[in-house]
Amino acid sequence: IRPWLNFLSDWSRHALNLRRFAEIARYQDFETVDYEDWRASIDGRFDVRRNSAVSYYMAYLILHEDRSSPDDSGGIHPTRFDYYGYDLGYGHTFNRLTAKLNYRKFYTDYDDNVMLVGVIIDQHARDRTRDEWALRLYYGLAGGKTALIAGASVNNIDYDQVFDSDGYMRSSEGYRYFGGVSLTITSLLIGDVYATYTKQDYDDPTFDD
Repeated sequence: IRPWLNFLSDWSRHALNLRRFAEIARYQDFETVDYEDWRASIDGRFDVRRNSAVSYYMAYLILHEDRSSPDDSGGIHPTRFDYYGYDLGYGHTFNRLTAKLNYRKFYTDYDDNVMLVGVIIDQHARDRTRDEWALRLYYGLAGGKTALIAGASVNNIDYDQVFDSDGYMRSSEGYRYFGGVSLTITSLLIGDVYATYTKQDYDDPTFDD
């Protein structure tokens, strides 16, 4: 069952959107894998000037970890976790060039699980925070049907506990570069072609970058 509700503004200036979504699953033979996921978000835009705007996004999600995940804890029920945070951005257009700078911060908090024999499975070593700064550049070519895209981002993933249950330090820092082309082929057909280079450096010296 997937009920959802959207409120979308249609103003000539600024924007405000509210979204609420749920996914509820019930199994006939295996009730232990039943789940209920919930998502709520708000996003929008403040038009500062004709060519400048501040964007914002906030979300709170209550999710479950799928049984097929390699990180599945093996508890009676799928592991539950909360994922929430915000994204703030500022964009400005200089003739054909548009630059957008975003800061994003999201938290992941896991609930403990329990084995069939009643033993608690501690999941708090997986709780973490991710911070990211991203800069994106768009350059429109003649005719407005093609745009060059380039950008870079840096991130920091910080685990609440320095060491996980196996004694490893999973916090890390990384960066990403990307570039490509956005094409408008017809009024109904668009496409992006791009390449990305990503690197992540882990705190634990036994982990490869």
